[in-house]
Amino acid sequence: MDRTNRPARSAATQLLATAWLGAAGLGAATLLAGCSRSDWEAVRYESGDTTVVRTVDGSVWGKPRALVERARIDAEPADSLGRLRAVTSLALGPNGEVYVVDGTLPAVRAYDRKGRYVRSFVAPLGQPGHYSQPNGVTVLSDGRVVIRDPRNSQMLVYSPRGSFLERWRHPPGVYSPIPLWADEEDRIYTRVIYNPQDPREEWDEGFVRYGPDGEVRDTIPDPEVAYVPPRLPAASLRGDTAYFAVPLTPRAHWARSPTGEIVRGISDRYAIELIRPDGSVLRIEKEYEPAPASREERATLYREIDRQAKQIDYRWTWRGPVIPEEKPPFKWLFADAGGRIWVQLHQEATLRTEAEAAAGPEGEAGSLEEEGAGSEAPELPDVGDWTEPTVFDVFENDGSYLGQVRVPENVRLLPLPAIRGNTVWAAVVDEAGEPGVVRFEIE
Repeated sequence: MDRTNRPARSAATQLLATAWLGAAGLGAATLLAGCSRSDWEAVRYESGDTTVVRTVDGSVWGKPRALVERARIDAEPADSLGRLRAVTSLALGPNGEVYVVDGTLPAVRAYDRKGRYVRSFVAPLGQPGHYSQPNGVTVLSDGRVVIRDPRNSQMLVYSPRGSFLERWRHPPGVYSPIPLWADEEDRIYTRVIYNPQDPREEWDEGFVRYGPDGEVRDTIPDPEVAYVPPRLPAASLRGDTAYFAVPLTPRAHWARSPTGEIVRGISDRYAIELIRPDGSVLRIEKEYEPAPASREERATLYREIDRQAKQIDYRWTWRGPVIPEEKPPFKWLFADAGGRIWVQLHQEATLRTEAEAAAGPEGEAGSLEEEGAGSEAPELPDVGDWTEPTVFDVFENDGSYLGQVRVPENVRLLPLPAIRGNTVWAAVVDEAGEPGVVRFEIE
């Protein structure tokens, strides 16, 4: 079956899928379809120790969904510690409230579902429970709030009412943007570097897992992914070598889910694996149509790497794989609080505005067929603000394809949005460049 072609629907789809599976020697396949799944059509089969759910047509939702704004938090909270300037982490409470970390403020704030300020979790300088630069927060099922403060090598635990309870030690020197989070058993996961004394390129990274009592239970190394993306070396006169990833080539992606799975995938094809705690594997596959990469976009990407590489070696030339004319199926993935898998799709890109496209000097980029981008270069600005619409495919962790979600342009994906069910809390930036936090509903 050609993975880039949309299959025929209904009986023809079923016949084609079954024939393909039988030819591959994979045994009997089950067609997943029915009234409860709208017009979603998929096949399910076993391949060794892996269960595969392959979506061949339709979705549970039936049509793409959008994020619709329902509430916005106040920019000026009642605690008078200062307005939001740099939202770095979001977490959901058991009653639907959202907890907001601003890396510039020594306070974690809670808001209700309507965006109204509830309270701050803060202690004065010199008092128990004080922290200086939080970069993560999570909320346990009993309402306790755990705040990560890596600058002071600590995690602080507060009651739901805002009273300081206790201090847990945190490994020093870790300022990871990966959220602090808790699983369904209230075990807390925080990012660590196991050997920070070694050179950066030799670091081993992973997680420390705490019990709900603050005791360290174990360490969990990052999953091994036997894949290295195409790279372009640039060696300086001192002998140091920097590597540039070839734009728009496949990447390895992985994430941990609060429901216990490791989610991983290499974007050379549309296949996402969920590694269960018991070692079993569910592979989610889906038909897709690759997004094109225009000649202009590829030329701009080529010129940016050329500029950076020549800062290291002025004699540098592109010697390696060309920038592909079609983009990989996906560019990122993560799991939300309920275990749904969000897969960000590559889309056709455009220049944001004509004014930005016209900014900067123009000139010939050279022969991109010879030097990396696949065709003759048009005259372009040195740097173009090429952007892709933000679109996700959303799956349940049993492989069911719910459908697509289109995300507004003002939504930031870092910090990671806090999502449970159809409720999405996300950091945003308004037209004036001011940050905020908004509650959306998937509708």
